[in-house]
Amino acid sequence: MRPLCRVESAEDRRVRIVALTPRGKDLIGAEALRPEVRPQFDLLSAVCASKGLFINPVGGLESMLVEYGIEPTTDKKGWIVQALQLLPGLTVDDKKHPWKFLIAIHAYLRLHGRN
Repeated sequence: MRPLCRVESAEDRRVRIVALTPRGKDLIGAEALRPEVRPQFDLLSAVCASKGLFINPVGGLESMLVEYGIEPTTDKKGWIVQALQLLPGLTVDDKKHPWKFLIAIHAYLRLHGRN
């Protein structure tokens, strides 16, 4: 039986789930999952979120601002500088990251009395 995913250690000491696509390329984030696996991920993510544990669906913090033109990088300092420069000009769009993720966390906190 072929495994659905494997866990690997990244150089920056974090662990991430890397999906094996039919083409054999390693991609990160929920979008990389094969279509038959994605509902299982979504269910796992929802169960975890109901307990206050949120899984970043784009794989890592550095992937949260791709829709705004800031690409993921291993240069954490450079990325955060770009992100902090971009943030003041952003408007909340609940269809984009990081807003979708933050809205889910805020809803959990509001529901559980942690304002």
